[in-house]
Amino acid sequence: MDYISTPDVKTLLEIQKTDFQYGLYIDEIASIPEKIKRAEEELRKAETVRQTFADSLKKIQLSQREAELKVAETENLIEKYQLQIHSVKDNAAYQTMLRQIDNAKTRKDELETSALVLLEDIEKALEEDSRAKQTLEECVKKKEETVAALEKRKQQLEAYAALEKQKKIQLCTKITSREIFDRYEALRTKKKRIIFVVRDVAGGRLSCPCCNMSVTSSTSGLLKKADTFAVCPECAAWLCLESMVL
Repeated sequence: MDYISTPDVKTLLEIQKTDFQYGLYIDEIASIPEKIKRAEEELRKAETVRQTFADSLKKIQLSQREAELKVAETENLIEKYQLQIHSVKDNAAYQTMLRQIDNAKTRKDELETSALVLLEDIEKALEEDSRAKQTLEECVKKKEETVAALEKRKQQLEAYAALEKQKKIQLCTKITSREIFDRYEALRTKKKRIIFVVRDVAGGRLSCPCCNMSVTSSTSGLLKKADTFAVCPECAAWLCLESMVL
């Protein structure tokens, strides 16, 4: 079992706590742009839905106006036929004119029915568009609130991270062995934690908190030495006994 002898055990443990907390702050800061992006995507979806309903409403309204125009045109045509019929002398032509008037009236009824159906469709479309508009307004508000909250949280995290960074600088002034500290820093870039505290278990077998491997009796002896890290042969974690660092 390898070990590291240094009077900086407690200081390195405090530095690791600071590094770990600093890392949590930095990770959360890094996650904020993605959270803002998701909020913006939700807003864009709501905008697309609203635009779809708005376009559908305009299309139905246009169709309804066209139907009303056709109704008016057919009414004018009926009036024209009714005026012309009085000047018809031939019975066959008279009957033809009557059929044209009846056909025009049938066509007018169909167009009026279509216009009424379109009016009902417009009412439904207006309700759907209103709901989509309300949903969009809620999404806009939610997005603005989310972004504002995240920006505020980012400022807080940056302040907290700066405090942890300053705390580490102060702790580093207490380091007596630069070589051990450099080893710690090199390992820390690969793992979030390298130092683990082994809890004392009365009458029980000690184990490495990192890999859960049991600690041998020889390692237990090293853990009980002051100013010493025992290095786990399985995961290379630096181990110290809880009772030695309290």
